[in-house]
Amino acid sequence: MNTSATPSPAGTIIVERTAGQDIKMRDLYLRIDDHAEETLRFGTIYSVDLPVGEHSIKATNRLFSRTQKFTLSADQIIRFSATNVASKSIFSIVAFLSGSVLYKVVLERLD
Repeated sequence: MNTSATPSPAGTIIVERTAGQDIKMRDLYLRIDDHAEETLRFGTIYSVDLPVGEHSIKATNRLFSRTQKFTLSADQIIRFSATNVASKSIFSIVAFLSGSVLYKVVLERLD
């Protein structure tokens, strides 16, 4: 009897925080499905293998969040860019005048 398990087909998710317009400070926090939250500092590239199927990815700076759903196929590599950028809304102007700055999260699929 063969007791070795056949590995499930998987694909890879790569999330990078390397964009030039990133504020390069303040951590972003990344969660894929129900996996543990990962801290994504500027310059970080995070990679994880996931089983084939439907998944979701969420990036947050604790004030703003972005979520995307995606379908992963066997041996597929999906790349995302997560970025923390200064907000250009009227609220950010008010925040700046009060001595703080609002940062928004940009999460985009690269392929």
